[in-house]
Amino acid sequence: MNDKYRHPQNPDTDGAAFLAIQLTEFTCMADLAARHFGSNEDALHDFRVALRCLRSWLKAFGSKLNIDNRVIEDVSSLAAATNRCRDMEVFDRWLYHQSMRSSLNPAPHFMNSIHHQLEQDKLDSIGHINTQWPAIKNRIHDAIKPGDQSNARAAFIHHVQPVLKLRLSKLSDQINQVIDTGESQESHRKLHKCRISIKQIRYLIEPFKTGNSLCKACLHDLKRLQDQLGACHDLFVFTTTLQRAASQFEGIETLIESAEQQRRACFNALHTQHFTPPIRWLERLETAIAMIADELQEVQNR
Repeated sequence: MNDKYRHPQNPDTDGAAFLAIQLTEFTCMADLAARHFGSNEDALHDFRVALRCLRSWLKAFGSKLNIDNRVIEDVSSLAAATNRCRDMEVFDRWLYHQSMRSSLNPAPHFMNSIHHQLEQDKLDSIGHINTQWPAIKNRIHDAIKPGDQSNARAAFIHHVQPVLKLRLSKLSDQINQVIDTGESQESHRKLHKCRISIKQIRYLIEPFKTGNSLCKACLHDLKRLQDQLGACHDLFVFTTTLQRAASQFEGIETLIESAEQQRRACFNALHTQHFTPPIRWLERLETAIAMIADELQEVQNR
């Protein structure tokens, strides 16, 4: 019988091996991005993505390897420390695109102040990462003890399935809270919570896309929806930021109006395309998660 299909003899041990593989991969991805700071303009973004993957897996399964909670807290803190830089980068890019529109004439002093702040935030974020990441990386490597990987994938489903079901149930409840809601500060807050849950699920099912075409399609669905939710949230934040800056800088009114129009259009599109029953992407996701469980059953029956 092919080793790939052997029934896991010790799900906890084999599952830990699979977890070690994923944590090692995410850690290496983050470390590679960190080494390219200054030479690759996408390095900070790539580091953030890898760190979010690492954080999601550590929070969900770190206890399986007895990883110290302080390591998980340090990873979460480092990820949070880069949030401002990411937000400023998106805002700076949006302002630039608005300036390219002939109908708008954004306040140059305001745009310059945002751009200078972004450059300082980048330096601060990279400096903070360079200071904190090496020690965090070493503590993660020290906690990982790779073992026999022959049964790893199947065995780990024992651990990931209940977590995925819990996250899916949470997401379903969050979606029910935004169906048929109008645009408001509260509805934007709830949509942002949906986006967080979607990211967590996407990171957790990523390793199972091999050999599972529906799972791969769901990852595409989730990434597209995550991006649209992110754009809607960004426009909500842009509006608030611009309104606060209006008393200090002249000529921002046109930017506020543009942000409000784009935000309303984005909100309406989200509801029409993704949050109006029947919600096909959620149905596909439920089926894909069930297929991951079926993979385990298939292995057990061999």
